Amino acid sequence: MAAGVVAVTALEPGHVVTERAASAVRHARRPGRPFDVALAHDGGKPIESEVFDRSKRHPCVSPHDPDATSGRGLLPAQALCDAWGVRDREFGKPVRARVVG
Repeated sequence: MAAGVVAVTALEPGHVVTERAASAVRHARRPGRPFDVALAHDGGKPIESEVFDRSKRHPCVSPHDPDATSGRGLLPAQALCDAWGVRDREFGKPVRARVVG
């Protein structure tokens, strides 16, 4: 597969939430800096998710390193989303995502 190309074979909304929660644990969680996860789903409407952490650092795609054992989760998570974004807050940031379920 060409660099930068992501094959998505299973459209799992849970992947988006799992990726963001794992990222919050790995990059933003410190003693006294918890993170929160919120989900909303109403039947056939899109699944809305928000992961709030206390870090000011925005999620970003890492440079491609074929030997790396991590750093690839954001690309497939973005590919699964209909929309996603980050809003800066005084004490951290919520990362919101919408996936059609």
